Parts: sequence; C-alpha cells; structure tokens
Amino acid sequence: GYWDRKRQIQFKIPLMNILTINCGSSSLKFALYSVPERAGPVEIAATPSLTGKYAEIGGSEAVLTFSRLDGAGSESVKLGSSVNSHQTAWGDLVRRF
Repeated sequence: GYWDRKRQIQFKIPLMNILTINCGSSSLKFALYSVPERAGPVEIAATPSLTGKYAEIGGSEAVLTFSRLDGAGSESVKLGSSVNSHQTAWGDLVRRF
C-alpha cells in the first residue's frame, strides 16, 4: 500500500519510469508514466500511473494529493508549513520514491 505503519506515503514503482514535473508559483504537480522493460518509443503509455500535486507551498496549509490510476484510489496529506518552498516539496517527493 501507500502507507506504512507510521502513516508515511511510500510510492511503489516499477523499474523503468518517466517522471514529469510542473512548477507553479505555489504548487508542484507531478505525473509518473510507467514504461515496459522492452518498450520502444511508440509503446510508452500516454496515461500516467500516478499523478499528484503539492498545493499551497510556502503557506501554513500545504497539502499533497495524489491518485493512482490502477484503481487504488487517491489520498490527501496535510503537510502544514513543513513544505515551505519548491525545493522542500521536491525533496519530499524524491524521498517518497
């Protein structure tokens, strides 16, 4: 699952992936595209397997929302003021992978 016993998100991902990032003034959006091990350029799926967004970066109500498109649903995590910059949001995202 997404959560360990301490309620921290941990994404489980396949070996080959493409991660896209889009930064706004107070948000960081991301999408993860899974790539089959023997895929050619035409075989890469155009639908992401995971999407998410850090919203209200730098504010006291920062939140991470994400959705898995494999039927596992979506989650929302209130991060408060712990995500005070895009650099912090990026570090948090990388840590979760």
